[in-house]
Amino acid sequence: MIYKFFGFDATFDLFFLKQYLYVVLLGLFLNFLFSYFLNQFWLANFNSYIISSLIILSVFIITKVISNNIALSLGLVGALSIVRFRTPIKNPLELAYYFLLITFGITANVDLNLSLNLLIFISVSFIIFKMGTSLLNRLNLLDQILNIDKKFYLILTLKQKDKNVEDDESLVNFSKNENNEYTYHLSSDSKNSLLNLVDGYKEAEIKNFELRKATNFEGYL
Repeated sequence: MIYKFFGFDATFDLFFLKQYLYVVLLGLFLNFLFSYFLNQFWLANFNSYIISSLIILSVFIITKVISNNIALSLGLVGALSIVRFRTPIKNPLELAYYFLLITFGITANVDLNLSLNLLIFISVSFIIFKMGTSLLNRLNLLDQILNIDKKFYLILTLKQKDKNVEDDESLVNFSKNENNEYTYHLSSDSKNSLLNLVDGYKEAEIKNFELRKATNFEGYL
């Protein structure tokens, strides 16, 4: 049926699917290592886990299909070099989604059957993931497994750099944007300590801030 409609033989390749599964699990495991063993709690959320799995899978597929084709490799470098985003990407998951679309386009051009197996793998993985998280949520087990029920997160953007925040023990990381504004990510078991930190600034010193508590895995969407 697929051959008649799309013009290629569709086969279910278990070997490729096993490779895809290994790569995705590798991305998830690396996310886990960084978020819990290195205390990078900003990675312990839904988006970060999805981004870790999608990007590592996309890079694996792209390098797999172009590894034996020098012309395609050089063409890909040229094609990606002209990609520009004129508006800032607010959600890294958006970038992972674009990366996945590029992967599907390249894979479909090289091997239609490979792209079909990739589509099957991603579809089945998302279905299993959704069913699993929903079940754990109903059983109230997900928060206990991820140990995030007591974590509060503060994203604080200041108009100027503050050395006191950088020395704070609750600081996870910080970054500077093109407007010389500093965004600090802080994590603590105490909501009041983070609120007291915000209250210590004048309104004119703060660009914006967001305080949230993760009650379950779906809360990160």
